[in-house]
Amino acid sequence: MDEDDLLKVILTEIAGPITSVRHIDTYQVATSYPLIPPSTLIGAIGYALGRMSKCRAGYDFRQSECFKVVRTLVSKARMCSSSASKASVMLKRVRGVLEEGVMPKTVDEFTKFSDALIREYIVFEKMKALIIPTKQDKDVIDAIAKAMWLIERLGDSESLVAVTKVSIVDAKPCNEDMVDVVVKANVVEGGNLILMRGSDEDYNITSLAYPVTSRAGYFMPSSIKVRSNIKVYCADGVRFPVGGDW
Repeated sequence: MDEDDLLKVILTEIAGPITSVRHIDTYQVATSYPLIPPSTLIGAIGYALGRMSKCRAGYDFRQSECFKVVRTLVSKARMCSSSASKASVMLKRVRGVLEEGVMPKTVDEFTKFSDALIREYIVFEKMKALIIPTKQDKDVIDAIAKAMWLIERLGDSESLVAVTKVSIVDAKPCNEDMVDVVVKANVVEGGNLILMRGSDEDYNITSLAYPVTSRAGYFMPSSIKVRSNIKVYCADGVRFPVGGDW
């Protein structure tokens, strides 16, 4: 095999225990994505780059310097298939402060600002993220790898995680038509998956195919069949598309 066919990617192992990313089509947070969507992963890497003083992260991440920097480094940020369970938790939130933009002046007003909500959490032991750099450049790859170690949160304020392993590995073409990472629906031909609307690395809303199947109260890992014209690469047991808008 020609060395030009090799592709260096970053694989990151993440330990739980819980994460929750609100489904984009819901106002309440009673439904979470089964795996972390690309936009959330990009945001986490961007804030990690900010901690490395590579950029300044603003309140609106999409308009921030860190968003621009992370997109110059990361081409694709996709979660790999993994098993997990799901559970709903009732949380108390002072959401009125955020919605009305003012602080309550009295105790009576404070109680009106406070309410309860049900949030769905994904409970997991470990998950893995695939990061494809924009360039096969050592400085770019090393910067991403260092940033991955600094990720602390993937989801809401309770979604604290710990990065346990970051590996730079060589991916190579493999004779496969099945992948086990999150992909866009436009490249899907079949397989076992959950289809949900979400945001890609550029925060564009699209239909995403998640390589998991839903059972009663839990998710099981699965694989997605991609179109025959899509080239598939393999790296450390992870299969993913290469090239194009997937």
